Amino acid sequence: MTKKTDVLILGAGITGLAAAKYLSEKGQGLIIIEKSPLLGGLARTVKTGDHCFDLGGHRLYFRDPGLEKEVEELIGPENLIKQKRKSRIVIEGRFLKYPPSLAEAFFHLTPDVVFSAIKGPASLPAGGISLQDWITGNFGGKIHDLYFRDYTKKVWGLETSEISAVWAEARIGKTSMLKMAADLLPGRALTKENAKIFSYPSKGIGELAKAFERALEDKAGIITSARPIKFIKNGTKLAALEYEHENTAKTVEFNTAISTIPLNALGDLLGLAEDRSFKNLRYRALIVAFVLLEKPEAFEDHWLYFPDKDIFFSRACELCNWSPHFKKSAFYPMTFEIFCDKGDKTWNARESCIKENLLTSFQKVKGLEKAFIKYFAMEKIDAAYPLLYRGYEESLSAATSEATEYSNLKLAGRSGTHSYFDLEECLKSAKTAAENILKPTVA
Repeated sequence: MTKKTDVLILGAGITGLAAAKYLSEKGQGLIIIEKSPLLGGLARTVKTGDHCFDLGGHRLYFRDPGLEKEVEELIGPENLIKQKRKSRIVIEGRFLKYPPSLAEAFFHLTPDVVFSAIKGPASLPAGGISLQDWITGNFGGKIHDLYFRDYTKKVWGLETSEISAVWAEARIGKTSMLKMAADLLPGRALTKENAKIFSYPSKGIGELAKAFERALEDKAGIITSARPIKFIKNGTKLAALEYEHENTAKTVEFNTAISTIPLNALGDLLGLAEDRSFKNLRYRALIVAFVLLEKPEAFEDHWLYFPDKDIFFSRACELCNWSPHFKKSAFYPMTFEIFCDKGDKTWNARESCIKENLLTSFQKVKGLEKAFIKYFAMEKIDAAYPLLYRGYEESLSAATSEATEYSNLKLAGRSGTHSYFDLEECLKSAKTAAENILKPTVA
Protein backbone atom coordinates (compact mmCIF):
# COMPACT_ATOMS: atom_id res chain seq x y z
CA MET A 1 0.00 0.00 0.00
CA THR A 2 1.42 3.38 -1.02
CA LYS A 3 0.34 6.83 0.13
CA LYS A 4 1.41 10.17 -1.36
CA THR A 5 1.82 13.52 0.34
CA ASP A 6 3.56 16.88 0.04
CA VAL A 7 5.38 16.66 3.37
CA LEU A 8 6.29 13.66 5.52
CA ILE A 9 7.01 14.38 9.21
CA LEU A 10 8.85 11.84 11.35
CA GLY A 11 7.79 12.15 14.97
CA ALA A 12 4.60 13.48 16.54
CA GLY A 13 6.15 15.29 19.47
CA ILE A 14 5.51 19.00 19.92
CA THR A 15 7.99 19.95 17.17
CA GLY A 16 6.46 17.61 14.60
CA LEU A 17 2.91 18.65 15.44
CA ALA A 18 3.78 22.35 15.35
CA ALA A 19 5.52 22.02 11.98
CA ALA A 20 2.46 20.21 10.65
CA LYS A 21 0.18 23.00 11.86
CA TYR A 22 2.25 25.72 10.19
CA LEU A 23 2.38 23.76 6.91
CA SER A 24 -1.30 22.84 6.96
CA GLU A 25 -2.18 26.53 7.20
CA LYS A 26 -0.39 26.97 3.85
CA GLY A 27 -2.31 24.15 2.21
CA GLN A 28 0.41 21.50 2.29
CA GLY A 29 -0.62 17.84 2.33
CA LEU A 30 0.82 16.10 5.39
CA ILE A 31 1.47 12.66 6.83
CA ILE A 32 3.00 12.25 10.29
CA ILE A 33 4.64 8.94 11.27
CA GLU A 34 4.89 8.28 15.03
CA LYS A 35 6.26 5.08 16.61
CA SER A 36 4.33 5.57 19.87
CA PRO A 37 0.59 4.99 20.12
CA LEU A 38 0.24 8.49 21.62
CA LEU A 39 1.17 12.02 20.55
CA GLY A 40 3.29 14.60 22.34
CA GLY A 41 6.63 12.88 22.95
CA LEU A 42 8.03 13.98 26.33
CA ALA A 43 5.35 16.67 26.57
CA ARG A 44 2.71 14.05 27.25
CA THR A 45 0.20 13.47 30.03
CA VAL A 46 -0.20 9.76 30.77
CA LYS A 47 -3.48 8.30 32.04
CA THR A 48 -3.25 5.40 34.47
CA GLY A 49 -6.40 4.13 36.14
CA ASP A 50 -8.34 7.12 37.46
CA HIS A 51 -5.22 9.27 37.58
CA CYS A 52 -2.83 10.99 35.20
CA PHE A 53 0.69 12.38 35.29
CA ASP A 54 3.09 14.32 33.10
CA LEU A 55 6.27 12.70 31.78
CA GLY A 56 8.11 15.85 32.80
CA GLY A 57 7.53 19.28 34.23
CA HIS A 58 7.26 21.58 31.21
CA ARG A 59 6.83 25.31 31.80
CA LEU A 60 5.19 27.46 29.17
CA TYR A 61 7.42 30.50 29.28
CA PHE A 62 8.27 32.52 26.17
CA ARG A 63 10.65 35.26 25.16
CA ASP A 64 8.63 35.77 21.98
CA PRO A 65 5.28 37.43 22.84
CA GLY A 66 3.86 36.51 19.44
CA LEU A 67 4.62 32.83 19.95
CA GLU A 68 3.22 32.96 23.48
CA LYS A 69 -0.02 34.41 22.11
CA GLU A 70 -0.22 31.65 19.47
CA VAL A 71 0.08 28.96 22.15
CA GLU A 72 -2.44 30.65 24.43
CA GLU A 73 -4.96 30.86 21.58
CA LEU A 74 -4.27 27.26 20.60
CA ILE A 75 -4.91 25.85 24.08
CA GLY A 76 -7.39 28.54 25.15
CA PRO A 77 -6.37 31.13 27.77
CA GLU A 78 -9.16 29.87 30.03
CA ASN A 79 -7.36 26.49 30.15
CA LEU A 80 -4.06 27.92 31.38
CA ILE A 81 -2.93 28.47 34.96
CA LYS A 82 -0.41 31.17 35.86
CA GLN A 83 2.18 29.77 38.25
CA LYS A 84 4.94 31.28 40.36
CA ARG A 85 7.89 28.97 40.05
CA LYS A 86 9.06 27.21 43.20
CA SER A 87 11.92 24.76 43.17
CA ARG A 88 14.61 23.64 45.58
CA ILE A 89 17.64 21.37 45.63
CA VAL A 90 18.07 18.96 48.54
CA ILE A 91 21.71 18.76 49.63
CA GLU A 92 22.68 16.75 52.70
CA GLY A 93 19.18 17.19 54.06
CA ARG A 94 19.09 20.96 53.44
CA PHE A 95 16.45 22.40 51.11
CA LEU A 96 18.15 25.20 49.15
CA LYS A 97 16.59 27.45 46.53
CA TYR A 98 17.21 26.57 42.91
CA PRO A 99 18.46 28.32 40.84
CA PRO A 100 20.97 29.26 43.54
CA SER A 101 20.47 32.75 44.94
CA LEU A 102 22.98 35.16 46.39
CA ALA A 103 21.14 35.03 49.73
CA GLU A 104 21.53 31.24 49.89
CA ALA A 105 25.21 31.59 49.08
CA PHE A 106 25.77 34.10 51.90
CA PHE A 107 23.87 31.89 54.35
CA HIS A 108 25.53 28.59 53.54
CA LEU A 109 29.00 29.47 52.25
CA THR A 110 32.06 31.17 53.67
CA PRO A 111 32.68 34.86 52.77
CA ASP A 112 35.70 34.09 50.56
CA VAL A 113 33.68 31.57 48.52
CA VAL A 114 30.77 34.01 48.17
CA PHE A 115 33.10 36.75 46.95
CA SER A 116 34.64 34.36 44.42
CA ALA A 117 31.19 33.33 43.19
CA ILE A 118 30.08 36.96 42.86
CA LYS A 119 33.17 38.11 41.04
CA GLY A 120 33.98 35.07 38.93
CA PRO A 121 37.38 34.75 37.22
CA ALA A 122 38.73 37.25 34.75
CA SER A 123 38.23 34.83 31.86
CA LEU A 124 37.17 31.29 31.02
CA PRO A 125 39.39 28.73 29.28
CA ALA A 126 39.30 29.22 25.53
CA GLY A 127 37.51 26.82 23.17
CA GLY A 128 35.75 23.53 23.86
CA ILE A 129 35.30 24.18 27.56
CA SER A 130 33.58 21.72 29.87
CA LEU A 131 30.57 22.27 32.09
CA GLN A 132 32.96 22.23 35.04
CA ASP A 133 35.01 25.05 33.48
CA TRP A 134 31.87 27.07 32.79
CA ILE A 135 30.32 26.74 36.26
CA THR A 136 33.61 27.26 38.09
CA GLY A 137 34.37 30.23 35.87
CA ASN A 138 31.03 31.92 36.48
CA PHE A 139 30.22 30.90 40.05
CA GLY A 140 33.36 29.48 41.65
CA GLY A 141 34.43 25.98 42.63
CA LYS A 142 32.33 25.70 45.77
CA ILE A 143 29.08 26.46 43.92
CA HIS A 144 30.11 23.86 41.33
CA ASP A 145 30.72 21.22 43.99
CA LEU A 146 27.60 22.01 45.98
CA TYR A 147 24.98 22.39 43.28
CA PHE A 148 26.24 20.77 40.09
CA ARG A 149 28.95 18.12 40.54
CA ASP A 150 26.91 15.22 41.92
CA TYR A 151 23.62 16.14 40.23
CA THR A 152 25.27 16.21 36.79
CA LYS A 153 26.75 12.76 37.39
CA LYS A 154 23.34 11.36 38.37
CA VAL A 155 21.43 12.88 35.46
CA TRP A 156 23.92 12.50 32.63
CA GLY A 157 26.08 9.62 33.84
CA LEU A 158 29.21 11.74 33.26
CA GLU A 159 31.36 14.08 35.33
CA THR A 160 30.99 17.82 34.76
CA SER A 161 34.48 17.72 33.20
CA GLU A 162 33.07 15.34 30.55
CA ILE A 163 30.02 17.47 29.65
CA SER A 164 30.14 20.28 27.10
CA ALA A 165 29.50 23.82 28.33
CA VAL A 166 27.10 24.28 25.40
CA TRP A 167 24.14 23.25 27.59
CA ALA A 168 24.82 25.86 30.27
CA GLU A 169 25.54 28.63 27.78
CA ALA A 170 22.26 27.95 25.99
CA ARG A 171 20.05 27.62 29.07
CA ILE A 172 21.62 30.12 31.45
CA GLY A 173 23.81 32.37 29.29
CA LYS A 174 26.89 34.37 30.22
CA THR A 175 26.44 35.22 33.89
CA SER A 176 27.80 35.22 37.43
CA MET A 177 26.27 34.77 40.86
CA LEU A 178 25.73 38.54 41.13
CA LYS A 179 23.97 38.69 37.76
CA MET A 180 21.89 35.64 38.61
CA ALA A 181 20.87 37.16 41.92
CA ALA A 182 19.85 40.40 40.18
CA ASP A 183 17.93 38.35 37.66
CA LEU A 184 15.79 37.00 40.49
CA LEU A 185 14.60 40.47 41.51
CA PRO A 186 10.95 41.38 40.74
CA GLY A 187 10.41 42.35 37.13
CA ARG A 188 13.63 40.77 35.89
CA ALA A 189 14.15 37.47 34.07
CA LEU A 190 17.11 37.75 31.75
CA THR A 191 17.61 33.98 31.68
CA LYS A 192 14.90 31.37 31.19
CA GLU A 193 16.39 29.27 33.98
CA ASN A 194 15.35 32.06 36.36
CA ALA A 195 11.89 32.83 34.96
CA LYS A 196 9.59 33.23 37.96
CA ILE A 197 6.16 33.18 36.31
CA PHE A 198 5.02 30.59 33.80
CA SER A 199 1.81 29.21 32.33
CA TYR A 200 0.65 25.62 32.57
CA PRO A 201 -2.33 23.78 31.05
CA SER A 202 -4.88 23.03 33.77
CA LYS A 203 -5.18 19.36 32.73
CA GLY A 204 -1.49 18.70 32.14
CA ILE A 205 1.10 19.45 29.47
CA GLY A 206 -0.52 16.83 27.23
CA GLU A 207 -3.23 19.40 26.47
CA LEU A 208 -0.76 21.15 24.15
CA ALA A 209 -0.43 18.04 21.95
CA LYS A 210 -4.21 17.58 22.02
CA ALA A 211 -4.68 21.18 20.90
CA PHE A 212 -2.34 20.62 17.95
CA GLU A 213 -4.20 17.41 17.11
CA ARG A 214 -7.51 19.30 17.02
CA ALA A 215 -5.96 21.98 14.79
CA LEU A 216 -4.78 19.26 12.38
CA GLU A 217 -8.08 17.41 12.19
CA ASP A 218 -8.87 16.63 8.53
CA LYS A 219 -5.65 18.44 7.51
CA ALA A 220 -3.01 15.79 8.22
CA GLY A 221 -2.79 12.03 8.30
CA ILE A 222 -1.35 11.03 11.69
CA ILE A 223 -0.22 7.41 11.77
CA THR A 224 0.69 6.18 15.27
CA SER A 225 2.26 2.88 16.35
CA ALA A 226 4.17 2.91 13.07
CA ARG A 227 7.74 1.64 12.73
CA PRO A 228 9.87 3.40 10.09
CA ILE A 229 12.09 0.94 8.18
CA LYS A 230 14.10 2.85 5.58
CA PHE A 231 14.12 5.74 3.14
CA ILE A 232 14.00 5.15 -0.59
CA LYS A 233 16.36 7.55 -2.36
CA ASN A 234 16.36 9.21 -5.75
CA GLY A 235 19.79 10.76 -6.31
CA THR A 236 20.29 13.63 -3.89
CA LYS A 237 16.69 13.52 -2.72
CA LEU A 238 14.58 11.22 -0.59
CA ALA A 239 11.60 9.85 -2.51
CA ALA A 240 9.70 7.65 -0.06
CA LEU A 241 9.67 5.99 3.35
CA GLU A 242 8.98 2.33 3.98
CA TYR A 243 7.33 1.66 7.32
CA GLU A 244 5.39 -1.02 9.16
CA HIS A 245 1.91 -0.38 10.52
CA GLU A 246 -0.55 -2.94 11.88
CA ASN A 247 1.84 -5.75 10.86
CA THR A 248 1.79 -4.59 7.26
CA ALA A 249 4.64 -3.09 5.21
CA LYS A 250 3.60 0.24 3.72
CA THR A 251 5.15 3.12 1.77
CA VAL A 252 4.60 6.85 1.72
CA GLU A 253 5.95 8.98 -1.14
CA PHE A 254 6.64 12.66 -0.47
CA ASN A 255 8.18 15.84 -1.83
CA THR A 256 9.85 16.94 1.40
CA ALA A 257 10.53 15.36 4.80
CA ILE A 258 11.03 16.81 8.28
CA SER A 259 12.76 14.62 10.85
CA THR A 260 12.26 15.28 14.56
CA ILE A 261 13.40 11.80 15.66
CA PRO A 262 16.82 11.14 17.28
CA LEU A 263 19.60 11.70 14.77
CA ASN A 264 21.06 8.22 15.26
CA ALA A 265 17.64 6.71 14.44
CA LEU A 266 17.52 8.89 11.33
CA GLY A 267 20.95 7.55 10.39
CA ASP A 268 19.53 4.02 10.45
CA LEU A 269 16.75 5.03 8.03
CA LEU A 270 19.33 6.61 5.73
CA GLY A 271 21.42 3.44 5.70
CA LEU A 272 24.13 5.05 7.84
CA ALA A 273 23.76 2.91 10.95
CA GLU A 274 27.50 2.17 11.07
CA ASP A 275 28.57 5.73 10.35
CA ARG A 276 30.66 6.91 13.33
CA SER A 277 29.16 10.40 13.30
CA PHE A 278 25.66 9.00 13.89
CA LYS A 279 26.79 6.23 16.26
CA ASN A 280 28.65 8.73 18.45
CA LEU A 281 25.48 10.73 19.12
CA ARG A 282 24.14 9.43 22.41
CA TYR A 283 20.92 9.92 24.34
CA ARG A 284 20.12 9.57 28.02
CA ALA A 285 17.20 7.34 28.98
CA LEU A 286 14.60 8.18 31.61
CA ILE A 287 12.24 6.28 33.86
CA VAL A 288 9.33 8.31 35.24
CA ALA A 289 7.75 6.73 38.31
CA PHE A 290 4.27 7.96 39.25
CA VAL A 291 3.06 7.38 42.80
CA LEU A 292 0.13 8.27 44.99
CA LEU A 293 1.60 8.91 48.40
CA GLU A 294 0.09 8.80 51.83
CA LYS A 295 2.07 11.52 53.60
CA PRO A 296 1.41 14.44 55.99
CA GLU A 297 1.38 17.22 53.37
CA ALA A 298 2.54 18.34 49.95
CA PHE A 299 5.90 19.95 49.37
CA GLU A 300 5.61 23.63 48.43
CA ASP A 301 7.64 23.12 45.24
CA HIS A 302 7.03 22.32 41.61
CA TRP A 303 10.44 20.64 41.37
CA LEU A 304 12.77 19.11 43.91
CA TYR A 305 16.31 18.17 42.84
CA PHE A 306 18.33 15.43 44.55
CA PRO A 307 22.09 15.30 43.81
CA ASP A 308 22.82 12.88 46.69
CA LYS A 309 24.24 9.60 45.32
CA ASP A 310 22.32 7.61 47.93
CA ILE A 311 18.97 8.91 46.65
CA PHE A 312 17.67 6.72 43.81
CA PHE A 313 15.88 9.50 41.92
CA SER A 314 17.22 12.78 40.53
CA ARG A 315 14.13 14.98 40.39
CA ALA A 316 10.62 14.95 41.82
CA CYS A 317 7.47 16.83 40.83
CA GLU A 318 4.69 17.57 43.33
CA LEU A 319 1.90 17.37 40.78
CA CYS A 320 -0.86 19.06 42.77
CA ASN A 321 1.28 22.23 42.76
CA TRP A 322 1.24 22.22 38.96
CA SER A 323 -2.53 21.84 38.79
CA PRO A 324 -5.30 20.77 41.21
CA HIS A 325 -6.53 18.53 38.36
CA PHE A 326 -3.91 15.93 39.32
CA LYS A 327 -5.20 15.44 42.87
CA LYS A 328 -8.25 13.19 42.77
CA SER A 329 -8.07 11.63 46.23
CA ALA A 330 -6.73 12.20 49.72
CA PHE A 331 -3.30 11.00 48.56
CA TYR A 332 -0.58 13.16 47.01
CA PRO A 333 0.40 12.49 43.38
CA MET A 334 4.12 12.82 42.61
CA THR A 335 6.51 11.79 39.87
CA PHE A 336 10.11 10.75 40.44
CA GLU A 337 12.63 10.81 37.59
CA ILE A 338 15.35 8.16 37.37
CA PHE A 339 17.99 8.70 34.69
CA CYS A 340 19.86 5.77 33.19
CA ASP A 341 21.12 4.32 29.91
CA LYS A 342 18.96 2.06 27.78
CA GLY A 343 19.86 -1.54 28.54
CA ASP A 344 21.68 -0.90 31.82
CA LYS A 345 20.81 -2.42 35.20
CA THR A 346 18.37 0.35 36.14
CA TRP A 347 16.63 0.31 32.75
CA ASN A 348 16.15 -3.47 32.94
CA ALA A 349 15.00 -3.48 36.58
CA ARG A 350 11.53 -4.84 37.35
CA GLU A 351 8.82 -2.48 38.55
CA SER A 352 8.95 -4.03 42.01
CA CYS A 353 12.66 -3.17 42.22
CA ILE A 354 12.07 0.44 41.14
CA LYS A 355 9.32 0.76 43.73
CA GLU A 356 11.51 -0.72 46.46
CA ASN A 357 14.36 1.67 45.63
CA LEU A 358 11.95 4.60 45.87
CA LEU A 359 10.78 3.52 49.32
CA THR A 360 14.36 3.10 50.53
CA SER A 361 15.25 6.59 49.35
CA PHE A 362 12.13 8.10 50.94
CA GLN A 363 13.61 7.23 54.34
CA LYS A 364 16.44 9.69 53.66
CA VAL A 365 14.32 12.70 52.65
CA LYS A 366 12.57 14.95 55.17
CA GLY A 367 8.89 15.04 54.28
CA LEU A 368 8.98 11.60 52.64
CA GLU A 369 10.39 9.47 55.47
CA LYS A 370 6.89 8.35 56.53
CA ALA A 371 5.36 8.26 53.06
CA PHE A 372 3.56 5.13 51.96
CA ILE A 373 2.92 4.25 48.31
CA LYS A 374 -0.78 3.67 47.65
CA TYR A 375 -0.47 3.41 43.86
CA PHE A 376 2.48 2.98 41.51
CA ALA A 377 2.99 3.20 37.72
CA MET A 378 5.94 4.00 35.51
CA GLU A 379 6.94 4.91 31.96
CA LYS A 380 10.27 4.39 30.18
CA ILE A 381 11.68 6.77 27.55
CA ASP A 382 14.72 5.34 25.76
CA ALA A 383 16.03 8.54 24.13
CA ALA A 384 14.74 11.23 26.47
CA TYR A 385 17.56 13.79 26.28
CA PRO A 386 20.48 14.35 23.89
CA LEU A 387 23.75 13.76 25.73
CA LEU A 388 25.99 16.77 25.14
CA TYR A 389 29.28 15.19 26.12
CA ARG A 390 32.47 17.16 25.65
CA GLY A 391 33.46 16.99 21.98
CA TYR A 392 30.03 15.88 20.71
CA GLU A 393 29.94 18.92 18.41
CA GLU A 394 32.25 17.28 15.86
CA SER A 395 30.01 14.21 15.48
CA LEU A 396 26.90 16.38 15.38
CA SER A 397 28.30 18.60 12.65
CA ALA A 398 29.32 15.61 10.53
CA ALA A 399 26.00 13.78 11.01
CA THR A 400 23.99 16.91 10.24
CA SER A 401 26.02 17.52 7.10
CA GLU A 402 25.47 13.97 5.88
CA ALA A 403 21.72 14.09 6.57
CA THR A 404 21.19 17.44 4.88
CA GLU A 405 23.03 16.33 1.74
CA TYR A 406 19.53 15.24 0.82
CA SER A 407 18.11 18.57 -0.30
CA ASN A 408 14.52 17.75 0.64
CA LEU A 409 15.27 16.66 4.22
CA LYS A 410 14.91 19.17 7.08
CA LEU A 411 15.92 18.61 10.71
CA ALA A 412 13.98 20.11 13.61
CA GLY A 413 13.42 19.88 17.34
CA ARG A 414 15.38 18.68 20.34
CA SER A 415 16.10 15.14 19.16
CA GLY A 416 16.08 16.00 15.47
CA THR A 417 18.91 18.51 15.83
CA HIS A 418 20.47 16.93 18.95
CA SER A 419 20.05 20.18 20.88
CA TYR A 420 18.87 20.75 24.44
CA PHE A 421 15.82 22.79 23.42
CA ASP A 422 13.00 23.95 25.68
CA LEU A 423 9.41 24.11 24.42
CA GLU A 424 9.74 27.58 22.93
CA GLU A 425 12.87 26.57 21.04
CA CYS A 426 11.12 23.45 19.75
CA LEU A 427 8.25 25.56 18.42
CA LYS A 428 10.65 28.01 16.79
CA SER A 429 12.57 25.14 15.23
CA ALA A 430 9.30 23.77 13.83
CA LYS A 431 8.41 27.13 12.32
CA THR A 432 11.86 27.50 10.76
CA ALA A 433 11.66 24.05 9.16
CA ALA A 434 8.20 24.84 7.78
CA GLU A 435 9.34 28.20 6.40
CA ASN A 436 12.34 26.57 4.71
CA ILE A 437 9.99 24.16 2.95
CA LEU A 438 7.64 26.92 1.85
CA LYS A 439 10.33 29.30 0.58
CA PRO A 440 10.60 27.85 -2.93
CA THR A 441 6.82 28.17 -3.41
CA VAL A 442 6.51 31.68 -1.95
CA ALA A 443 7.79 34.21 -4.54
